[in-house]
Amino acid sequence: APELIGGISDVQQIYAGSESSYFLLEDGSAKACGRNDQGQLGDGTFFQKDKPVNVKVKETIKMIGAGPSAQSVFFVGEDPGVMFAAGIDDRFQLGLGFTEAATAIPTEVDFGEDASLYNFTKVTASGTNTAAIACLLEAPTFTPTSYPTDLPTANPTMFPTEVPTQNPTESTDEPTLNPTAYPTAYPTQNPTEATDEPTANPTMAPPGWWFWGAQEGEGGQLGNNQKVPIFYEDTVIDLSAGSRHSFLIDESGDAYAAGFIESDFSYKGHLGVDDWEEGSNTGKRVDKVIDTSGKTVNAPKFMKAYAGAGVPSDSGEMHSMLIDEDGNVYLSGRNSKGQLCLGDRKDRYEFSQVDGLPRRAVAGSILFEATLILLEDGSVWGCGSNEFGELGLGPNIDFTDTPDNGNGLKNIIDLASGYKFGIFLDEDNVVYGTGGNIYGQQCFFTEGEPAMRPTPEILNKVPGTVVQVAASRESSYYLFKDGSAVSCGRNDEGQLGDGTFINTSKDKPIVKVKLKNKIRKIGTGPSAQSVFFVTDDSVYGAGINDRFQLGINEMGSQEFPVLVDFNSDVEIDVISASGTHTVASGNFV
Repeated sequence: APELIGGISDVQQIYAGSESSYFLLEDGSAKACGRNDQGQLGDGTFFQKDKPVNVKVKETIKMIGAGPSAQSVFFVGEDPGVMFAAGIDDRFQLGLGFTEAATAIPTEVDFGEDASLYNFTKVTASGTNTAAIACLLEAPTFTPTSYPTDLPTANPTMFPTEVPTQNPTESTDEPTLNPTAYPTAYPTQNPTEATDEPTANPTMAPPGWWFWGAQEGEGGQLGNNQKVPIFYEDTVIDLSAGSRHSFLIDESGDAYAAGFIESDFSYKGHLGVDDWEEGSNTGKRVDKVIDTSGKTVNAPKFMKAYAGAGVPSDSGEMHSMLIDEDGNVYLSGRNSKGQLCLGDRKDRYEFSQVDGLPRRAVAGSILFEATLILLEDGSVWGCGSNEFGELGLGPNIDFTDTPDNGNGLKNIIDLASGYKFGIFLDEDNVVYGTGGNIYGQQCFFTEGEPAMRPTPEILNKVPGTVVQVAASRESSYYLFKDGSAVSCGRNDEGQLGDGTFINTSKDKPIVKVKLKNKIRKIGTGPSAQSVFFVTDDSVYGAGINDRFQLGINEMGSQEFPVLVDFNSDVEIDVISASGTHTVASGNFV
């Protein structure tokens, strides 16, 4: 039955986002409650609120804009052209002219110098874009822009049949059109010549995802390589590259696994499907899971995937994680140190739900023998090995097989992990590190000794606001609000992107990434020795490249970030790397 919402009065209008509610009061202020992992309540935090809180907009609000699929919100001011936005911004859906992935404090939308000419009458938002209607107070003069109208012609299907019609062929400079485990036709990009008048409804390029590197990472032929990114025209929510395998979540929330299993003796269940087979596995849907009572049930709709971390040649002894749309966590695979968080150390061959987490999970990270889970309240819970301080539980705990948050971390908004270490960013712009530190991958030096508890020494001498942390096998990366980045740790393959092959040292614990373009996102992974820097319309890679994992159509490690060969401008949402291959999602521009 309907329940009375307390703590508010004099409400003149109500609005709703995907899982958040907004209330416009008669005095022009606003309140909000509900989900807030992307800062979509506009209260300056990233924590869920079960009671209405004040929206941090000082000006008088006349209207609120949101939508049933949105994780962003817009507050329209009384003055013409004034609008503030908060929430997710991974696709520039806030219109701020820059992106921090998410913004918790409402920030003014950039409508340019003619903003005062627009009197907004409606704003509506989805999960990836925003539209507004306005009355024009005075006709401005402007030069219309043009948009390309030709779309890619190729329409490859998303998933292959259970048994491919033939073994995938080794990729050449030009992809073949013979059937492989995945389609290989490249879309053509032929934008039309600009005209004096823009098209009324410019056509958007279809979303999809790319794969490049060692083909066994997508269930292809062992030893074959995809030299440049190959595009598949299907919308995906998330994807992740692991050692010789990958996970993908499609727009309906279904999770799929693909990869290569060298032998049934070494395989411990990281694909999480019951129809796995020795050798190539392509497009295996995760259709069943084990719930907390031990029953096999239909799989829920998933939102996040985290593939397993092993050595590049490993195809068995790993574990993987999925998070569903309700924030429940599922793990499958090797469980030698209790890394599946299930209260025992028995391996699992199907994804099993974790019990004992007090709140919804919003993110996670996989280490070699450990798991880290970030909850919506900013706490971090861990399971598995703590031998090197991977979980930050101190020197007296070797492992735990149930979720444990004894690390003392609070108000965390981002996390990442390498092979045996983790890094964490809190809401006050403090970065912590814990675990292995033999290469100085935590940006400070401990003479090779691990950090057994989270240490707030990372970046303490580097000014600037950190907006993302990322980690590869034994290296770490930090993206700043101004679009620059720094890195630390192992660099024998050039994976720090600083123009050298020299590891960081006690005298020089942090180096700058040598890329002039403004970076908006960093992609790598806990088994990777490569890294990718995403700009507005391109991707640059650095590091190991012995299996074409940089996607540049040639082999050889790269110490400077080099342009990935997409054969067109691209807009990237997610990018993830393993030791031998890379996956990314987005669309051509």
